[in-house]
Amino acid sequence: MMDPISYSPYPFPSQILPYGMTAFNSGLSRSNNPYETMQIPSYYNYTHNLEETKNKCKIRFYHGTPYCKKVDLYINGMKTFKEIPFNAATSYLSLSPGSYYIEVFPTGTTYPLIMHRKIMIGDTPNTLFLSGTEDDLRLAVIPENRHVPHHESKVKTLHLAPSYKTLQICVKGRDVLYQRLPYKHQTDYLGLTPMSIEFELKDADKNEPLYNSGIIQFHSDKVYMMIIYEDETGGLGIRLLD
Repeated sequence: MMDPISYSPYPFPSQILPYGMTAFNSGLSRSNNPYETMQIPSYYNYTHNLEETKNKCKIRFYHGTPYCKKVDLYINGMKTFKEIPFNAATSYLSLSPGSYYIEVFPTGTTYPLIMHRKIMIGDTPNTLFLSGTEDDLRLAVIPENRHVPHHESKVKTLHLAPSYKTLQICVKGRDVLYQRLPYKHQTDYLGLTPMSIEFELKDADKNEPLYNSGIIQFHSDKVYMMIIYEDETGGLGIRLLD
């Protein structure tokens, strides 16, 4: 394996995810009634129109909270992704770099999980994550570094399982990759030669095994995000996005 620090601009093995405060307000809703007006600021005072994509970047959405089976995501008041199931990611959407307002609704309802949340996206690919507990939902934008040397691979790991405070990430029967990865933190990119790996997740404080991933294949010329999530029963899982 290659030194993970060589791919990272950060001096530490993990960094806090850039979450903001939850913006749930049960008094706000999205209605199909054309005569009902929502009292929220104009999007266009702050950001680009979705069709203004001369300098394009890319963004996708990952639904990572099991407390809502399917969600719809709006960008600047426009339904952009619909009926996204738990633990699924959308394809990339091309947008101009800048600021946008995000709303997330349970599919088929009019009350928001996330309401009028402002995000900033740069000129790199980005993944927008919904995660957290039912009463503490979080929305985070994670910029991606898609550059990888030819015939190599790399992966960063995100801990999005709220019931597990700190995890140890291991290659089963071999190395400890990350001794302590706290909830809501992400690692730096870890450079890999293409290979098959079986991961083991442990309680970092008790050194107790919690989850085995089975064999995961990393291919050449690919960049991955490895998401540690929690399902509706409280069990751990790993989802690999490329």
